[in-house]
Amino acid sequence: MLEASLARDFVDATGFWSFAQLVEACAPPGLKPLSRLQARLVVASLVRDGGPGPFGAWSKDPAFARAAVELFAQLEGQLATPDQLDRAAEAAGSPRAAWVARLWHRFKRRKAELEVFDSADLLAAATAHLQQGVPEALSAFVRLELGAMVDFSRARLAFVRALDAAFPQVELRLPRVDDPSIDALVNEVHAELERGHETSKLELYGEPVEPLAPKRLEAFDAVTPREEARELARRVRVCLDEGAAPEEVAVVFRELGPDTEMVLEALAERGVPARARLSVPLAFTPAGHLALGLPTLVEEGFGAEAVARYLTSRYLPRLWEPGSEPGVFFAQAGLRDDRLGAQKEQGAYAVRLAALATRFQEGWPKGPAEEVRAVARQVERLIAAVRPLRAEDTLEGHLRGWAAALEQLGLLEGLRTEPVVGREGPAAEQALARDQAAADALTALQRLLFEASRGFGGAKLTRREFSRWLRDAAADLNLLSRGPRAGAVAVLEARELPGRTFRHVFIGGLVDGRFPGRGAGGGLLAEDEKGALNRAARAPLFRLNVGESDGRLPLRLAEDRLLFYLALAAGLESVTLSHARGEALGRAFSPSPFLSELARSVEGFAVKRLPRATVPAADAVSNDAELRLRAMLDGARPDAPWAQEALALAEMEHERLRFFSEESHRVGEYSGAVEPALLQGDFAFDRERPLTAAKLGAWGNCSFAGFLGDVLGLESPEAQSEDLDQRSKGTLMHRVLELLLPVLRGPLPEDLEQVVELAVEEAAGVHQRRAPTGHPLLWQLGRQRAAREIAALIRSGRVRPFDGLLPEKAEWKFAVELEGTGVVLGGKVDRIDVSEGRAGVVDYKTAKIIGNADKVNNLLVSEWQLPIYAYAVRQAGLAKSVDAMWLSTREGEKALSTIAGEAGVTLDELLATDELTRARLERDGKPNLGSAVQRLVGSMRAGELAARPHDCEYCRFRPVCRISSRKLHEEGR
Repeated sequence: MLEASLARDFVDATGFWSFAQLVEACAPPGLKPLSRLQARLVVASLVRDGGPGPFGAWSKDPAFARAAVELFAQLEGQLATPDQLDRAAEAAGSPRAAWVARLWHRFKRRKAELEVFDSADLLAAATAHLQQGVPEALSAFVRLELGAMVDFSRARLAFVRALDAAFPQVELRLPRVDDPSIDALVNEVHAELERGHETSKLELYGEPVEPLAPKRLEAFDAVTPREEARELARRVRVCLDEGAAPEEVAVVFRELGPDTEMVLEALAERGVPARARLSVPLAFTPAGHLALGLPTLVEEGFGAEAVARYLTSRYLPRLWEPGSEPGVFFAQAGLRDDRLGAQKEQGAYAVRLAALATRFQEGWPKGPAEEVRAVARQVERLIAAVRPLRAEDTLEGHLRGWAAALEQLGLLEGLRTEPVVGREGPAAEQALARDQAAADALTALQRLLFEASRGFGGAKLTRREFSRWLRDAAADLNLLSRGPRAGAVAVLEARELPGRTFRHVFIGGLVDGRFPGRGAGGGLLAEDEKGALNRAARAPLFRLNVGESDGRLPLRLAEDRLLFYLALAAGLESVTLSHARGEALGRAFSPSPFLSELARSVEGFAVKRLPRATVPAADAVSNDAELRLRAMLDGARPDAPWAQEALALAEMEHERLRFFSEESHRVGEYSGAVEPALLQGDFAFDRERPLTAAKLGAWGNCSFAGFLGDVLGLESPEAQSEDLDQRSKGTLMHRVLELLLPVLRGPLPEDLEQVVELAVEEAAGVHQRRAPTGHPLLWQLGRQRAAREIAALIRSGRVRPFDGLLPEKAEWKFAVELEGTGVVLGGKVDRIDVSEGRAGVVDYKTAKIIGNADKVNNLLVSEWQLPIYAYAVRQAGLAKSVDAMWLSTREGEKALSTIAGEAGVTLDELLATDELTRARLERDGKPNLGSAVQRLVGSMRAGELAARPHDCEYCRFRPVCRISSRKLHEEGR
């Protein structure tokens, strides 16, 4: 009809029917159709009643029912019967085929009982009905012409013969190339029909196909399917700019798949109107993911990642709250699902989010406790909405529960009414249209499932089985295409192309396994098994090969050869072939063998290899964005705001690349230099806001990390594990040892273990309200482990590392001025031991302490605690002679005096504040607390906030830092 419309002004469409419409018109009236989903459900019910047979548990899967229905359709297309298959199975010794024959027989009998007809039954009924004369729907026609078809099974050929007998004149026009390797399908049809030529009035024509020589034939390969789609769209745009109308251009694939959407999107980016018969599958849309995933969400115990996706979807207006960040809170609460951490009647979400809210409210640092409670209420609404999805129910019962859950969540309402966030103009309209098409598809899926469930009976399904059937049904549904109906580039399957011509044809997806494709695998019977059954039956029960005896080809290859040639012949002026070299994730594709055949037969034909290009060449620019980028790279410097912004970004990038690549390069405006006036007040370091060892450690290791944390106040949310992390464990140990300070001063009590356990339980009661504790059972084990470690530490005698000194103070807070720097140091010392003018500072560590190298190398770089603590104790007048010790609660200790000695100074020199000593140590390159603090604070106050890290491995800002991975790679980590 499209071709006729190009030849004359007006076309009477009543004379143009599809083959399916012709079959339906010839069938007897009143037939009740059986949908493909209903057929699969009937097969599933038969398997359930009769047992799995040789296929085991797979026979209960929807994929088995789908494969069985497809196999039955193949057999009926060849006019085979269950008895034929059964006899062939016995002769071939195939118990699987015998079982399939019995299942097929029961399937046909069940259809008869239900008085329903599938597509194969409809074709057979139409053929039989034609024997009674011309149907009333066709009585106005005196001649039938069948064309634009390439494949005829035996059932279709029987229908054509019946048409020949009923009508005065029938013409069958088949494309012909006069090449046995391409005409295999056509030759078989000719041979079958010519056997009855003596009684036939059928006029059989072989439509000649024009050769390729006059056409412009090009080919290219791209890096990925998306790059291929973009290049196809660019070339289509060029054709339109050269004068072709959109309807004179076609983009063809063997089958429309995921790359169809890529092509439509790429065409839209270049302002090319396009339309495809099939849009994106429902299951691939965000709405489809949400709707189809509900049974799995419940079955898998409400996984935290999936729940966060539901809570943040704008398609669920009864759950969604703008600005909510449930994923962050789930990580901080250590949530995996609703099971791990549940207590009695409360699920894990209720338990752990309540604990997190309490921790944010009572612990330190404070957090958004009310926001956490709001997320907990969101989770509660989600769980309540999907409560109707039972663990086991009938198919109809599951469907009602699923529909109720969708209603409770407001998914269909959100798809139809919610505004598209962050988009305006045509993009917003297109996105809203897509959402509404998804709502229509979901409504159609519900209707289809409810209609099909009536034939399934009252059998019970588990929730997981229902989820599989739900996804199987959705696989047959695509969103309705919303493109223009006229004046648009056609995106077609190769089967839609015979009989049509275009000025320009683009054939994409030419990779081996797709075009040409391979025979469908994973069916009930293997290809060699089907061949054995054919031989045993001495009849083509299965259509495996076609063509003449000396040139037979596999069915799929024969069909693809013909379709490919017809696609080449459909382009009047040009044909462009393309394929991708591989997937975005790296899997390589093999080019179609059709391309190598063309290279052998067409002189000068070659596939152009396209590199990955961020910016197209000047002669390949096809839209405004590409033109701007190309012009800027070629030296243009327009005054438009977009150009000035791009130039500023480029300048930033150039400076950063130089700074990160050269260690000696000075910090600049875009690599960490900040105007000092902007930082006034941030680095005063007075008694109200003293400088702590933690801040010095962060700034000493990396100024940029210190700036992000101290000045900008960025926090990196930490994911809670099921066990105590090192920080939480350290906090607990500190509190316990503080409570045990009186015990550490005197002789050991006989019941030391009980005393320690009581201290641990007392500290734990406070700790669990202010810090993460993980799983309750692991938290209990962690408390027991802490009690054992502390008791062992006390009994070992290591708990008092300074001879003659007794524990005097715990958690001692201080704020002292560092002489000669104008900086006030502050902090809190874990423990101070004193006696007769001597003092020892103890800093507890929960990890083992082994070796001195790290402590020496990091002294006054990231290790500041003990020097500052020792200086504060001495400055406070608690003692004249001071030493300090890192003490592990597990194994090992290190004295500050030892580390200072290995660094080349005494402890007094390390803490000296007089100018002469500091100047001498600075000249000799040896460490001194005052000089190090003054140097670091000076760079901070001067605005030198560059990312020059010493060690990136444990930095909390690694996910947002551009050089962490580079730094770790250079260090071999």
